[in-house]
Amino acid sequence: MATPRTAPKPAAWPTCSTASPPPRPPPEPPPPRPSPPPRHDAGQHPHRPLRPRRHRGGPPPDLLRDWTATDGRLRIQVFPSGDPTDPAALERFSTAVQSVAPDATGTPISIRAAGGMVVHAFVTAGLLSAAAILLLLALVLRRARDVALTMAPVALSALLTFATCALLDLPLNFANIIALPLLFGIGVAFNIYFVIAWRDGETGLLASSLTRAVVFSAMTTATAFGALWLSSHPGTASMGRLLMISLGWEVLVTLLFRPALLANPPREAA
Repeated sequence: MATPRTAPKPAAWPTCSTASPPPRPPPEPPPPRPSPPPRHDAGQHPHRPLRPRRHRGGPPPDLLRDWTATDGRLRIQVFPSGDPTDPAALERFSTAVQSVAPDATGTPISIRAAGGMVVHAFVTAGLLSAAAILLLLALVLRRARDVALTMAPVALSALLTFATCALLDLPLNFANIIALPLLFGIGVAFNIYFVIAWRDGETGLLASSLTRAVVFSAMTTATAFGALWLSSHPGTASMGRLLMISLGWEVLVTLLFRPALLANPPREAA
């Protein structure tokens, strides 16, 4: 009996299952965004020192604009060798600089020009006020002798004021020099009262109510001037001090020197 023969088993049977495609690799992450350049800000970077930006080929443009003119001229800055607070040193320095560069500018030259303007304004104001006061006195009194009697105590108080300033080392400056025309008017106001009363026949001027009125008026004025003297500002305090000195001499001259000028009655003096 013949037995069926079986085919030999192959070494490896092919499989019928279909294999899935290989998995795709995961997508690559996007490249990181470039970080912005660091800002040189003390608030953002407290531990990073601020460094000035370097300019190649020369100094920064802002510096060039400050020290170079549009026509190519360069700016030159000089300083005085003496005491910068000394007016005489600043005067010499300004004169020396302007002798070389007449168009030079700066703080010493500005102070010199401002001082010249103040002195010129003071001289102009003094001359105009003197002319106006003399004209008013001539119109009111109508006699040259009475005008001279009114102005004599004012001139004497002015001389005593300048002498006191020299003794107390109180120089005239741009602040207190403005007060002199004001004192000129106050001195004339005190004296014209006495001259008019003298012309009306008043004899006991020191014992009259006019003297008390003048003294009380001077006291109220001295209160305001004393407040200026107590100011913390040096210029204002200097002006108040000069006003107080001048007002004191005007009152003393009016009370002591004025009665001697008006001792004779107007009829005998004429």
